[in-house]
Amino acid sequence: MPTDPTSKFAAFRARREAYALAPFSDSALIGTHYLSETPETVDPIAGTWYATPDAVVGVGLDPADVTDLQEGVAWVDGNLVFAPEKSAVWRGLRLLAIARIGLLGLRVFDPEAETRTTLAGIDVYGYDPQWVIEAEFVLLAPEDVEITLVTGRKVPVTVTAQFTFQHPVDGQSVTMQVNGEIGQPTSISFLDTAAKEAGAPLRFLPIRWPEGGAGKTVVDFNYATLPPCSFSPHFMCPLPLPGNRLSFPVRAGERALVRK
Repeated sequence: MPTDPTSKFAAFRARREAYALAPFSDSALIGTHYLSETPETVDPIAGTWYATPDAVVGVGLDPADVTDLQEGVAWVDGNLVFAPEKSAVWRGLRLLAIARIGLLGLRVFDPEAETRTTLAGIDVYGYDPQWVIEAEFVLLAPEDVEITLVTGRKVPVTVTAQFTFQHPVDGQSVTMQVNGEIGQPTSISFLDTAAKEAGAPLRFLPIRWPEGGAGKTVVDFNYATLPPCSFSPHFMCPLPLPGNRLSFPVRAGERALVRK
């Protein structure tokens, strides 16, 4: 395992690139279907599908067509039952049960999707140590706000913290907002002028919480990534909070997808 920053970044980039090109990566998503208790068809999957309070259920499938059942997916009385975030493969397509925005649904991944077969890689800025920045985190009284997804749908989130850092070039003070459970692995969506020029609706920035949630820690923009909705239009990514729309370019992290 590499320990110096440049080698760690190179190893991360290799893993990220391999995932982006993998058969069932984000670029292979061809549909996200939110389900109710009323059975309905899910194109192009056989049978009908519905949601219970804690599972996604497929009815009328041929067991001979289904392989690679993860733990949490099982045949029950002839129906295929998925716990959330578990998957199986049906005729070469990956079926993934999801729980999002208070709803259960099914995602369908196709390795032959054009969004995947035309993907050649990810254009990324070179590692830049000036964008490894010390930031001061401050916990806030939890505030429920509404954000917009790329689809236009509005959903509630809770702002729990903010962090402030000095711009590495001009020294101006910058404050960004964090929504997510304090101390838990999370990332925030943000948009800077460089990403906007490249046509990205947002990028994700991983957050390393300081111990206890408040105090100083490092924010590394080199690890900023393009969101899943850059790879497939069937993802519902959250647009940035108002405080995370930056008026300057961050030339670090992932820039754009490269197509064949």
